[in-house]
Amino acid sequence: MDRIGVPIAVLPSGSAIAAMGLPRGVDDVGLDDLHRAMSGVRPFSGQTMRTRTLEAAAASARRFVASLERSGGLHDADAYGIEPLTHAQEYFRIRTSELESLGALHQIVSIFTRTLADLPDAALSAVDIEALLVGMRTALVLFSPESPREEVVGTSTAGQAIFVGSEKGEDVLPSGDAEGTTSDANAWFRRWLIGHQLHAVFNVCAEAALLRGVECLRRGAAAEAIVDFCHASACVAAFGPARGYCLALPAAFYNEVVRPSMLPPFVPIPLSGRMHVEYREYRRAVDELLAAVPQSIVELVREAPELALARERLLNTDVADAERHISLVWPMIGTEKSIVQSPKLEDNALGALRMIRDRRLVRYAPYIRFGSRPVCG
Repeated sequence: MDRIGVPIAVLPSGSAIAAMGLPRGVDDVGLDDLHRAMSGVRPFSGQTMRTRTLEAAAASARRFVASLERSGGLHDADAYGIEPLTHAQEYFRIRTSELESLGALHQIVSIFTRTLADLPDAALSAVDIEALLVGMRTALVLFSPESPREEVVGTSTAGQAIFVGSEKGEDVLPSGDAEGTTSDANAWFRRWLIGHQLHAVFNVCAEAALLRGVECLRRGAAAEAIVDFCHASACVAAFGPARGYCLALPAAFYNEVVRPSMLPPFVPIPLSGRMHVEYREYRRAVDELLAAVPQSIVELVREAPELALARERLLNTDVADAERHISLVWPMIGTEKSIVQSPKLEDNALGALRMIRDRRLVRYAPYIRFGSRPVCG
């Protein structure tokens, strides 16, 4: 693992992020620069422009991380001294720990930096890159609850791109082997790990936004809750693209290298999606939302239409994530079973994922317009 060069990521829980504000000692200019650089990425432009703007955003993120490390108030947890909560955390180099807001921001932006540096070489659609960038910008907004509570809307600027560094590109991270890896295989395996760390960040940030929104509802601040739920939707919309980024590698490499690496003897037991602590906590936060706002969409739209539509947007995004998971698995493993399914079962990985999607549709039907239920026969 160390040869691949992916550091252990230490993340706080979503509930901890929900209580955080912008940490003292943060370089506000650097944070604004990072927002501008990410907003200036041009995923829908040609490859040259897309690469240059992604490299500029990576350079800005790297400078911001360096500024946090120079601030004097950063006390990162000792990653090697923290026990993983699950075998999946150990494999994907993720740990959960209490962090001060400065340390949490440092860890999260470090993951963004590694992602942005690799994105120019990842075979990812412009739509996915856009969603990842919006998710990243939303995550940063969560650390500034005292700033105007504006939604991060889902498109990068269509105006002039923001470039950081000189015209010749100094101070810009090179694409590809940014941290010394040389082979495609190393780059692909690094991407597999970094993408899962990124997915975990979006999980905890979506949880944080949902918990904040539910707390706002409890104290009667519905307008603030609506913005929080929109922030949560932006993070959830990045779940699927983060998975797509993980899988921006050949199916043969996945089946011959990645999949076996998640099985004994390389890990104690086969790894399962249920081991992802961060995603599990996000699902609990969705449960809290539905418990706090149990009315059907027809009932709620009469009382609080904006809230009804914000909740619907989140739930539709959650269903779309389940559907995206299915579409990502099919080209990789086809009709194979998942690595945790018994050979005696008639089901396979796709069947299990479709069942998750169907159950979600049934559960959400009262809360969304045009709520479809699976049709049999």
